[in-house]
Amino acid sequence: MARQLRVEFPGALYHVLSRGNERNPIVRNDYDRNLFVETLKESVELAGVEVIAYVLMDNHYHMIIETPNSNLSHFMKHFGLTYTVRFNKRHGRSGHLFQGRFKAILIEEDSYLVVLSRYIHLNPIRTKGWVDTRTEEKWRYLKSYLWSTLPGYIDERKKLNWIRYEKTVNYFEKDKKSSRAAYKRYVMEGLKGTLSNPFDEVKSQVVLGSEEFV
Repeated sequence: MARQLRVEFPGALYHVLSRGNERNPIVRNDYDRNLFVETLKESVELAGVEVIAYVLMDNHYHMIIETPNSNLSHFMKHFGLTYTVRFNKRHGRSGHLFQGRFKAILIEEDSYLVVLSRYIHLNPIRTKGWVDTRTEEKWRYLKSYLWSTLPGYIDERKKLNWIRYEKTVNYFEKDKKSSRAAYKRYVMEGLKGTLSNPFDEVKSQVVLGSEEFV
């Protein structure tokens, strides 16, 4: 099978997804989750990459990142290898942790950034076990979910200094407080019904955007 095309250029915006090998866990406890986030931060600072949003689940993760230096592959290689080595050492294992190459979809910012951000932040409750749960309970869980950038989007006190929150929330309002409130409402609206999957619109398996962008 042909390898997925990598489109890289300065300022490119991507949705990145990677799963555990054979869908096995990539984290086993909160220590691993903290290790994942710390490793991500180190790799971000080393590569000069900008993280706009992420969510970490037990056996996969999603990220939205921007690459001012046109170095997606370099960044992901450092991050994936470093975390795998640390995870393996901690758990006395060897071999691959992630399933093949990471998947990266090039995003047209104006059309899809906000939509993808919400889709990612809702990931923790998009499982069968949450289908019949009340909206209030879903929201309570999401806003306290530590392994996502959502808490920092809706609460100034929970912001991380290496996440580019403004890249998304500035679409709503110019005032910071108002923009956070607007983004919060936008995410909560996604809990009230079934959202379409934005990835159904991916073209050629690597681009999400208008025909002109493609």
